[in-house]
Formats: sequence, structure tokens, C-alpha cells
Amino acid sequence: MGARQTIPFIGSQAISKSVAVNNQETVNFVHSIQGQGAKAPVVLESAPGLVDLAAAGDGPCRTPQMVNFKGELYGVFGRDLISIDDDLVVTVRSTFKLDDVATTCSIARGRNYVMVVDGVKGYTWDGTTFAVIADLDFPANFTPTAAVVTHVSYLDGFFIVNNNLSDLWYISAIENPTAWNGLDFEAAAVSPDAVRAHTANGAILWMIGDETAQPYYNSRNFLFPFALILNAVQEVGIAAPYTLAESDDGVFFVGTTPEGGLFVYRIRGQAGSIISGEEQDNALAGITDISLATGFIYKQAGKSFYVLQLSPSDPSLVFNISASDRVGTPLWETRTLVDGTAWRIAGHGVLGNARNIGGSRLSARIYELDTNVYDDAGGTLVRRRRTQIYNRNDHLMDWWELVVDVAPGVGLVSGQGSDPTIRLRYSDDRGVTFGPQMIEPIGKVGEYERRAVFRNLGISRNRVFELEASDPVEITVINAYAVVQELMD
Repeated sequence: MGARQTIPFIGSQAISKSVAVNNQETVNFVHSIQGQGAKAPVVLESAPGLVDLAAAGDGPCRTPQMVNFKGELYGVFGRDLISIDDDLVVTVRSTFKLDDVATTCSIARGRNYVMVVDGVKGYTWDGTTFAVIADLDFPANFTPTAAVVTHVSYLDGFFIVNNNLSDLWYISAIENPTAWNGLDFEAAAVSPDAVRAHTANGAILWMIGDETAQPYYNSRNFLFPFALILNAVQEVGIAAPYTLAESDDGVFFVGTTPEGGLFVYRIRGQAGSIISGEEQDNALAGITDISLATGFIYKQAGKSFYVLQLSPSDPSLVFNISASDRVGTPLWETRTLVDGTAWRIAGHGVLGNARNIGGSRLSARIYELDTNVYDDAGGTLVRRRRTQIYNRNDHLMDWWELVVDVAPGVGLVSGQGSDPTIRLRYSDDRGVTFGPQMIEPIGKVGEYERRAVFRNLGISRNRVFELEASDPVEITVINAYAVVQELMD
């Protein structure tokens, strides 16, 4: 038997169009970058579990990014606008139902109002009264042809809305989304594509159409305050309007160009770049109707994530923003339920600068994202890592031993997880089919020297390993070491 050698085990979610090239999965794990002197520069940690908190409204969450207003968190659930306070008391603020239950909603807050649009009407909440925007100059109220208002943003005291059918966009009176002037509009005229989505990021307002992303700043012009930053226009459009999300990490969305194609695009400051690889682009291309996808950003435990909900039946695609920025390489992950369908969380907001609150895509409920919880609201949270293809010049390889370096001694005092295990199986046809799972314990409480060792793993030419864990304990994958001999066949 030869000496052990470190083998690449940790990596990004990357399933190529041909699995013979790349067939990696990183499911319900997050990449965590370690400091100088650590045992490994990048490890995989468990994605946050979910704690079921309360019922909310009369249906699933429809606002991908919820907003804080006067100390409470606001979002649309079903046909209700709801608020959540620091004591997790949920209150329905809408005294009547929103018009449409089938669409994603956009929400923004200013100093005195929360405003919501659902593609049909606009609504306001001032802390006391919930109302439909009745002003006839509000674009959704135009006659004879109403504008299709799909997004609302807020910047420098103005509420801003688009007309999804044209390149026009409109601003409210200062700090008053109930009052609109039909002459207070602008055309995103660099390219005559309709304004599909918009957002404010820092001091820049981004109007994004089918072919371009056009930035504006507040020039303080008394005739119309916002002016185009012409030299920062991006020749990229948006293919899925509700994937648009922003934070101090930038602006993110599923993009496209007049020539076609789908990719994930990021704008930082006034510069943009594609952050997805061919593997993620293939996943986007496989979605039946990408225009229905949604996206949001959340931050937790020093990490930032951009979450893409592509469809109910497909894994949620997650870009690990902070880890990617630190290593200079895009790192992708997925989140799923136990059956492989999309993650439960459809919308996100923060209470008290500390509690990450998620709205369900499946029901009228809210959850807390908790890095110290390792189940899915009481259900099973399966974490999986499928490795790269191990091949040495297309020679046969004899696998004597594999040691998976997993943080040991994480067992619970009693119940499931008191003697936690990991499961390993492998494929010799590049991950198309797999053999049976082998099970190894990773250590009860206090068993800090326990090792997960798998022996006599056979001969392969194109080997893929797949590691799984489902016990409700922290799983940290640090590295892997193998004793493997190349055979000169």
C-alpha cells in the first residue's frame, strides 16, 4: 500500500451538459474560507436549518426581499400584506385583499410609507392605513391603457415604478407614494427596450430592460431629478425580472443579450460581469419558463448569498458571494428539500439586525434561518457533496483507501444524531450510476479522534465519490485523503 495523498474533494456545484466532463454537486453545504494556517483553505459547512415560527397571511411568500419599516418586517403572503415584530407576532396589515395572487410582488419602504405593486395595482401602508393608490396619474390607473407596474424602488425620497410594456418609468411626490404627476416620467431611451425591472443600489438607480441596464443618479434638476450615467450603461438585459436583487455586494440578476443566452450577471458600482459558468448557464437554459424565476440576497455568519429560485421542481441555485470574492473564483451551491425540489424559502428579511427570517414558497408560514440548526423545520436536511471526476491519463486506478476528514465528536446527547454517520458511494461511469452506500460513524460526543475511513474501493478509470449526511448535527467536510495506485493498463 502506498502513501496517502490529498485529493480534491471540495468544490462548486458544476454539472456540465455532458456529465462525462463534470458532474459535481454541493447540496445544502456552504463554502467557508479559512484563515492562514488552517488545516484546509476552504471547507464545507452545513447550510442553515429552518425553525418553524408562525403562520403568515393567507398563502406563500410573494416578496423575495422583505423590508423593514418602523421596526417591523413587511412582506406579502398570499393576498395579505403582513408585518412581523421582534416578538415574532405576525399581523395582517391589509384591510382588504391584494388584487392578484398569482404574481410575484415588489415592495419598497420610505420614511413614511411601505409601497407594494403586484403587476395590477399599487398599494400603500403608512403605519395606520392600507390603501390602493387611487391617483389617476399613477401609471397602473392610466386610461384607456394602464401601465403594467411590476417593480417599485425607493431612492432619495422618491418611490419609482416602471411600465413593463414600455421604456417609461415614473416617480412619486417626495415621500408620498399616494401622489403622482403624470409628467414626472423618464424614458430609458439608450435602447428602446421595455423596463422589465429596476432597483436602487447605493446612490444609483438601475433601469433594466430586455437588452440594457441603464444607471441614473440624482442630479437635483428641478424639472426631473434623475439623469443618465451614459458611460456606465451595460449591454446586458434581464431575462427573469424578479431575480433582480441588490445589497452592498452589488446588483444581481439572470441576464441575457440581444444575441441570446442566459447567465447570472453582477454589477458592482458601475461595472458588470458574468459570474456564472457554463454549468450554471446550462441549468438556467433547462428551466421551462425562466421569466418566473425569483432571487434574493441574505447575509449570515459573515457570509453573503444570492439565492435563485428557478422553479418549484428544480434545486435552488446559490452563489456564495463572500467566499467567491475571497478566493477570486465563483463558488456555487444548491439548496433543496429532501426530495430534491427547491429550497423552502422564497423570500427573506432581517429582524433586529440579527434574525434571518424566511417566507415559505409552499405555505403561509415564516421560518428562521439558523446556523445552529441542522434540520428542515423538523424534517430531514440532507447534505451532499459529489466530487469531480478522478482520472489519471485515462489509466486504471486502484483505490485502496479513502479517508474523509469530517469534524468529529459532533454527536447529540440522545436521539437521532447521538451516533452520527456519513454515507459514501462511488460511481465508475462519471456519476451516471452509483453503487451501494457505505456508512461510517463520525463520532459521538467527545469522540474527537474518530475518523471516517473507507477501504477496498475497487478499480476505476473515471471515479466519482458522493458523500451524504442527514443526521441533525453539524457536518464540516475539511478534506479527503486517498491511497490510490495508478495501473499502467
